[in-house]
Amino acid sequence: MLNNLDLSKLRILKAVSETSSVSKAADALSVTPSSVSQSIRAIEDNLGKQLFMRVGKKLISTPLALALVEKSNQFFSDLEQILKDNEFVEASISVGAPSIFGSSKLISSLDQFRRKFPRVKLSIKLMDTGTLIDQLLNYKFDLVFLDGGLHLNDFSNIATRSCYQEELVLCCSENFFKQNKKSFTKIKDQVRLPHIPYHSGKEGIHKWYQHHYQVFYKHDKNISIDHPIAIVSAIKKDWGLGVVPKSMVELDKKVKIIEGKKGSLMSEIVIGQLLNKVPSTIEKDLIDSVTKFFEN
Repeated sequence: MLNNLDLSKLRILKAVSETSSVSKAADALSVTPSSVSQSIRAIEDNLGKQLFMRVGKKLISTPLALALVEKSNQFFSDLEQILKDNEFVEASISVGAPSIFGSSKLISSLDQFRRKFPRVKLSIKLMDTGTLIDQLLNYKFDLVFLDGGLHLNDFSNIATRSCYQEELVLCCSENFFKQNKKSFTKIKDQVRLPHIPYHSGKEGIHKWYQHHYQVFYKHDKNISIDHPIAIVSAIKKDWGLGVVPKSMVELDKKVKIIEGKKGSLMSEIVIGQLLNKVPSTIEKDLIDSVTKFFEN
């Protein structure tokens, strides 16, 4: 019975009931009087009921028409409320990032995006690189920021895009340096000192010694730490040498930065997405916004 009673017909019914006139309803809706009359006849034919009675020049609503208008008013009001309640959500993006980069650089780089797209729901989670990769592969993130280390070679189904570079430094506590000062005079002795590897040791320390001296350090298999802040804490406890972003320790008087033979060792932060996943338009906008931020 109601199959042909669409929104346009409900609006016409409402306008005629409120104005008691076909011509006035047509003016209010910016349509022709004939289209209003045709819609009213179509509704009456569909329902098999009379909706208006003509009294002089006025159209008086029947009880059925009044009931339909009352319910349609509630219907349109409910629609408006739904749209109002959800007007802040245009889309949603789930983003993952390493803790240090996420805390120090990512938020600043996302500021312009948030200003441009205030109604996009943005979820940001900070965790270690291994977990980020695992959750990306399991569709928990739309995109992730990763330190572009050797571990990425093992994941051919992750597409990466360069984003930012940070300087990595080898460091230890001032006390550890004083206790082992002689070992720091020769690289062959330095590599035998205790080190605090990040993950399996394939990352920071390995890259630092390869970059400066093309040598391998003696990997202490009794320890590995998956978080730069924890590595810095262990360094300050005299556990040994570790490689962390320079920004974490350059102003800390308790930490000694060890100079290398060559220039600065830069670590690349990349944006990672699943290779077989087509990014949404809003994801592309976020990536472009972040990339431009670091280019400037």
